[in-house]
Amino acid sequence: MAWHSDDEKTLATNSSIASFSFGAVRNFSFRNKKNKERVSLFLEAGSLLEMKGTTQQNWLHRLPPTTKVKHARINLTFRKMEQ
Repeated sequence: MAWHSDDEKTLATNSSIASFSFGAVRNFSFRNKKNKERVSLFLEAGSLLEMKGTTQQNWLHRLPPTTKVKHARINLTFRKMEQ
């Protein structure tokens, strides 16, 4: 998945986005929109990633491309949406 920020019009401002990972381990990366700083971590089976506050305004994120995927991964993501 390419670099992006979650910016759906109905996404509640500065709300948490919770992402649960199941299955194979995947690398996950953040890149600061202003200074291009990068932070990477591994999402292991059963892990919870929470992006909250101004994360979406200040950072991009992605799953970097890989050619070594051998096992499946399921990700469940929860967002607070407003109407």
